[in-house]
Amino acid sequence: MTSNIPVHEDCVKHFNDMKINKKYGYVIMAIRHQKEVVIEETGEPFPADCTQRENEEVFNRLRKKILAHELEPKYLLFDFKLETRDGRREKIAFINWCSDNCSINKKMVQASTAEALKKLFQGVSAHIQTNDADELEYREIAKEVGRKK
Repeated sequence: MTSNIPVHEDCVKHFNDMKINKKYGYVIMAIRHQKEVVIEETGEPFPADCTQRENEEVFNRLRKKILAHELEPKYLLFDFKLETRDGRREKIAFINWCSDNCSINKKMVQASTAEALKKLFQGVSAHIQTNDADELEYREIAKEVGRKK
């Protein structure tokens, strides 16, 4: 099932600029007025020498911002910088945030629109659904992102 909510062309453009040109460290999107998915905020690209800890600090600031408006679902593209036993990994994750406390209608629209976005964002390393604050923890998401090839 799809929501038939259009995705503004800037969302795909920003994703491609993030993936190919390393222009953004993150992109936050949301459905506005039940009419269209739009970009709310973008972040500067992470420096080449960005550590996982610095990456986590940026994510945690975004997490606080998202949780401060818990009933407003968001989509987040985030450029994870992971330090693994095999070396450094850089992976873009698509995170769908929709609180368990949102209305059933919001949850349905958010989920079906997320499916449409997944098809547009080719090359994302992980698609992650989060519904409560514990699921939106950097370490939890990084574990999932790190498992993806």
